[in-house]
Amino acid sequence: MSAPVLEGSLRELALADVLQLLELGRRTGTLRVVDEPRGLVGEVDLADGAIGGARLGPRGALRDAVRDADVQAVVCALLDARIGRFGFLPTAEPAPSMTARRLRIEGVLVEAARRADEWARLADDVPHAGAVPVLSAGEDASPVSLDARRWALLAEIDGSRDVVGLAASLGRDPLDLAAELAELVRLGVVACRDAATSPASDSTSAASDVPSAPVRSSSW
Repeated sequence: MSAPVLEGSLRELALADVLQLLELGRRTGTLRVVDEPRGLVGEVDLADGAIGGARLGPRGALRDAVRDADVQAVVCALLDARIGRFGFLPTAEPAPSMTARRLRIEGVLVEAARRADEWARLADDVPHAGAVPVLSAGEDASPVSLDARRWALLAEIDGSRDVVGLAASLGRDPLDLAAELAELVRLGVVACRDAATSPASDSTSAASDVPSAPVRSSSW
C-alpha cells in the first residue's frame, strides 16, 4: 500500500483545510478520517480535486453515501471531528467510486457551514449523521401517539444503521430525518448512540487505521 502524501492530526490541521488543499492540488485518491472519541471512520473519494463519493461508519462497517445529500451529511459529520487523524492515499487512476459524481469541495464546505447550525440545534438529541438510532426500552415511558410516517421510521430502526444509512433507505434527506429522530428522542421512544458504543461497532480501536505520524506532506 502506498504511503499517504498528506497525513496528521486533526488537532493540528482542520479537515476543511485538508479538503481545500486537496482541491487546490486537484488530487485523486481517498481521504480517510478517524474520529477517535466518537468511534467514527469516514472516507471521501476524490477525482481531480472533486468529491466523487463518501463512506461513514464504525471501523470495518463503513456505509456508502448513496446520494449527494448523503455525501454532504458524511462530510458535515467529519468536519465536526476535532480529535482524530487523517490520511490521504493517492491513486494514479480514479476508481469508479471516485467519479460517481463531481461535487466541488468549495460548494460542499459552504453547504456544510450552512447546515452546521441546524445540526448544532439537534446535537443534544442526534449528535451527528454517524449516530446510530436505537429503540428505547420504554418500560416507564408514557404512551405516545405517532403518525404513520413516524411509525414507518421506527420500523426501519435496527440498531446498526446510522442516520445516513436510514436516510438512504427511506429516500430522505439526512438532516430532515435527524430532525424527526430528535422529536422521537424527546418523546422517549428512540435514543442515539455514537458508533463506538453501538453493538454493531468493532471493539478494536479505530485509531489504528491511520498512521500516528505528525502532519507532513510530500511534493505535490
